[in-house]
Amino acid sequence: MKISTGVSTLDNATLLEIIRAQSDIAKLGLDLGGVMAFVAQRAEELTGAQGAVVELAEGHEMVYRAASGSVGNMLGPRLARETSLSGLFRAVCEQRRNPALRRLGK
Repeated sequence: MKISTGVSTLDNATLLEIIRAQSDIAKLGLDLGGVMAFVAQRAEELTGAQGAVVELAEGHEMVYRAASGSVGNMLGPRLARETSLSGLFRAVCEQRRNPALRRLGK
């Protein structure tokens, strides 16, 4: 049975893998570096990608804090938030959550 998410369709096996990943993340506890490394690895596996990164917003930059696969050696690059895809996505999400920003059109 496939479940439609409105954007794509996930099969039950994939959904179970996501649930297992959430459980494994909880077991890692407060080890932020371990959690980020695990998330990068599992994101790569779950999506069938050749690599994955976890970025954190730091000031006006997005910083690669965990990486796996083909980009596994790319820790630390800093990208300007306003010109990176992830930074732009974050800005859109912030705008949608903040009614004042929506009214100002920022």
